[in-house]
Amino acid sequence: MKNRHMLAVWAGLLVTGLVGSASADVILVDFGNTSGTTAGNWNNSNLSGYTLTDMIDTDGNTTTYDLFFTTAVGQGGNWGVTAAPSPFNVSSAYNDGLFTAADTISFTLSGLSASETYDLTMFASRDATGTRITDYTVTGSGAPVILSLQTSGTDLGGVGINHNMASTANFSGIAPDVNNQITVSIDINSGGFAYLNAMQITVVPEPASLSFLLLGGLVLRLTRRRK
Repeated sequence: MKNRHMLAVWAGLLVTGLVGSASADVILVDFGNTSGTTAGNWNNSNLSGYTLTDMIDTDGNTTTYDLFFTTAVGQGGNWGVTAAPSPFNVSSAYNDGLFTAADTISFTLSGLSASETYDLTMFASRDATGTRITDYTVTGSGAPVILSLQTSGTDLGGVGINHNMASTANFSGIAPDVNNQITVSIDINSGGFAYLNAMQITVVPEPASLSFLLLGGLVLRLTRRRK
């Protein structure tokens, strides 16, 4: 009886520990240049000379993930934005960012893990009556994925609000390439300008964690059968 009880306790601790370890890291990046340091555990590309090394996650822990630009960087600020969806609803993050009126802007995420995938969420917004749409291309180990996001337009955010307040471009399950990198490109779709104010990177736990969870469940089942 004592052995069965200890086995059940061990299995419970195993499952609890693995659930905790399976929680995803989240990294936030502010691409603005006029708002200064973003509140909280953000990574600000302008304040770091456009290159971010060992970015911190939202718990303030240092990661192995880097971000560096592979093209010229254009930045602007005070774009008249008044709100954004979580987790971008910080004024120093949503009211400025990258922009281009002609050329592609590209950056690379490096130091990634071959055994993990990554979800990227882009937020962009600009107060303007003209309809402006940005294309984002994300490339990892598979074919490039392209999503579009409208950043401005008459009453886009509600009556009298001409900027995006709620929409994001969401990329899911992007695996790194052979160099453990993911590349992001920003291009104009329509309206003459393309933007990126802020980005969230979510690290998806590796599948091995799920296997260990199943192992914990199996141990519990065996314990019940022995009773």
